[in-house]
Amino acid sequence: MIRLSGYVLICLLVNALTAPLASAITQQEMNDFAASATIKQKVISNFGANSTATIKFILENKSSVPLVPGAGNWEIWFHYARKYEPQIYDGMSLEHVNGDLHVIRPTFGFPGLAPGQKMELFYSHPWDSASTSLFMPRMFITAKNLKPAVFANTDVNDEKAFVLPMMREDQYKRYPHDVISRNTDGVNIWRYERNAEVTASGLTPENAMRRIVPTPRSVKYEDGTVTFGRNIPVTFPASLEKQAEMLRKGLAKVFGEAITLRKVDTLPRNEPGIRLERSGKNEAEGYTLVISNEGVAIAGNDEAGIFYGIMSLLNLLPAKAGSLQLPQMQVEDAPRYAWRGMMVDVARNFRTKEEILKTLDAMAVYKLNRLHLHLTDDEGWRLEIKGLPELTEVAGKRCFDLDEEDCLLTQLGAGPYGDNTGSGYYTTEDYIEIVRYANERFITVLPEYDGPGHARAAIKAMEARYKKYAAQGNLEEANKYRLADPDDKSEYNSAQNYNDNAINVCRPSAYRFMAKVIDEVKYMHEMAGQPLKIFHAGGDEVAGGAWEGSPICKQLIDTPNNGVDSVKDLKKYYLKNVAHIAWTRNLDIANWADGMMYDNMTPFERSEFPVENMYAHAWNNVWEWGAADKAYFMANAGYKVVIDHATHTYFDHPYEPTPTERGYYWAPRYTDTRKTFGYMPDNFYASADYTRPGEPIEDLEALMGRPFEKLHKPENIMGMQGHLWGETVRTGEQYSKLVFPRMVALAERVWHRSDWEGDAPDLDGKKAEWADFASVLAVKELPRLNAMGLKPRVPAPGAVVKGSKLHANVAFPNLTIQYSKDKKTWRTYQDPIEFTGLTYMRSVTGNGIASKVIAIKK
Repeated sequence: MIRLSGYVLICLLVNALTAPLASAITQQEMNDFAASATIKQKVISNFGANSTATIKFILENKSSVPLVPGAGNWEIWFHYARKYEPQIYDGMSLEHVNGDLHVIRPTFGFPGLAPGQKMELFYSHPWDSASTSLFMPRMFITAKNLKPAVFANTDVNDEKAFVLPMMREDQYKRYPHDVISRNTDGVNIWRYERNAEVTASGLTPENAMRRIVPTPRSVKYEDGTVTFGRNIPVTFPASLEKQAEMLRKGLAKVFGEAITLRKVDTLPRNEPGIRLERSGKNEAEGYTLVISNEGVAIAGNDEAGIFYGIMSLLNLLPAKAGSLQLPQMQVEDAPRYAWRGMMVDVARNFRTKEEILKTLDAMAVYKLNRLHLHLTDDEGWRLEIKGLPELTEVAGKRCFDLDEEDCLLTQLGAGPYGDNTGSGYYTTEDYIEIVRYANERFITVLPEYDGPGHARAAIKAMEARYKKYAAQGNLEEANKYRLADPDDKSEYNSAQNYNDNAINVCRPSAYRFMAKVIDEVKYMHEMAGQPLKIFHAGGDEVAGGAWEGSPICKQLIDTPNNGVDSVKDLKKYYLKNVAHIAWTRNLDIANWADGMMYDNMTPFERSEFPVENMYAHAWNNVWEWGAADKAYFMANAGYKVVIDHATHTYFDHPYEPTPTERGYYWAPRYTDTRKTFGYMPDNFYASADYTRPGEPIEDLEALMGRPFEKLHKPENIMGMQGHLWGETVRTGEQYSKLVFPRMVALAERVWHRSDWEGDAPDLDGKKAEWADFASVLAVKELPRLNAMGLKPRVPAPGAVVKGSKLHANVAFPNLTIQYSKDKKTWRTYQDPIEFTGLTYMRSVTGNGIASKVIAIKK
């Protein structure tokens, strides 16, 4: 049920005394209007009083259907990542509904919009709006008892089709003191200057092909090469048959035909070919790889180590070959961290099973071993749970259903119908296949079911279930898994602007629900051959004000000796109950760190939780917000910590600080591949580079306003992972370009500790190593990812006009720069060229994968 604010109601009543009611629009008229009329948005300024932004809506009637004056029966609904407060402009009222959904309605003061006319509406909101990604597609018009019609010009996945360019400083900057943001012209120069910081790589393309990614602990090259062809035999003991099969598949992709596998009891020592064997050493996941005239020998400390030795061998091979020469070399290797992960949010926008399988393939290549699947959130529930069909039938789909009995209310540009990337889920069989596929690649799947906040999808699904059984008169079953308190009068606004997304933690049925979900997921993992060991319970961003108006929570608080003395204790109460459920099932538990703390410096007492291990994902490290040392507070308190720092590992952030780059920008303004490569997880205070506005950080403790926490229990730092949150990611190509190649840089850091890292890093060494790594990305890893069916992002060239010459450079050495006057005929750029007006440029890999095209105008 939608409630009008008092402000809007008063305005409507005043207008009602002086104006007539407009005639109702018909379904055909509405369809025709949406097909031809256009609606666009433009940022007027981010520099308004009290840090407000003003947005202009431009509604142009290119149809033959008039919108008559007065309060018609039609409404325009749209998605937007900021929250508008209620306001009226030129007879059109605007209100926030929930999440990112807003509605514009004609009031009695609406002047009408005849065919050929255009109207402009101006609305303001707190916070800036410096990216097209904040504006969501599929705006639609609808009316009571009619089917919504999407404005055709917004029925796209590229926001530039309906968001006008942001070229002035007060449009593309977040605030006046923003020193890093650039418009689409200025970012070409910024990119040129940033690329100029990269030292020249000494690697030729041939030498780049000899590099293994991620970098091994020790590599010794010998003189000479070894030639291999399609008939290379693979010998192995019976215990390594699974790894041998993975090698066979990898070689078959290179050579294009079957490879001979030979299972033997005794390995021949002098027969050319590839030998797999155990090493007898103890270091987990370690291996040796020896390439010599006697063949290839891969010896692993354990099964995972043998697999990673195979991955290193395959990493030396091109995507396709008839025969090839490998350098003679000796590799000794083991990982830096035990936890090397990638988190994929499939709740906000769904990622298909096939996309996840490709992601697992890439993770295996780069020796990542944790796939953290964010399966639920406010906007969707993505896994079938037997016995609770509403979780996928209702919460696995988004559409325009205000009662939310058939689907969740549309969010994030999904539009009014269910055939969108906001809809979809994995069947039990799909999930078992994903887990089994991961297990074959020595990747552990970590399922996350977010709560008590970020739980709107589950709450609404269980409300639909409640209504179904209540209508049958079965109140016991109706309440069995209910997550909401119908008498709760709490008022709150979550980080994503929801007012109803917190599970009522005082209901016993909330824990019955969690036990049911855990049991079903545990069963799926058993069926996949990878028993569940850790369950991720979410826990982040519970909105202030949740539960304060709940009678059953008041009753719980008033009950003595239960550890709950006030509302602030309820988050811990929830986590203790979920941890107990996990403990009774021999599971450990993981949580986002803020769900395990009273404040930024005070973790919950570890001894209050019965599970053997509790994993804290420390994510919010925005340097000036005073929470950068959460990871160390948690580790020192006895929690196992995964470093998830948003400033360097959140791949949903833009690659560049400009409005047209996809992604939210709440942590850093941008995170490119080089920035991720340069992060030092063992010395992350030394990684503090810039504030959010873009100012260099000279003194971190002064910026934080206090001494930062020192690490006293380094054994509790388990590793690090990358993240792809899905709010702005609606297509597979968008997903792929945001993740790759940043994930490769992440893999480099979590597997290999470089000599340049430290509290006082060797900046020259860092530059030199980055230049070589970037060269390897250009020569072999971008083509490899492309051959795997992914679409990695190739960085565009930087460009600047100096005098009469156009200068250009690249972020990755060994990329080729091309230029054109018409975007059809392309020439290779080698030296500065005469600038004769508008010129287009792009970067290209050796096998023809191109970057986006940039335009140099002056």
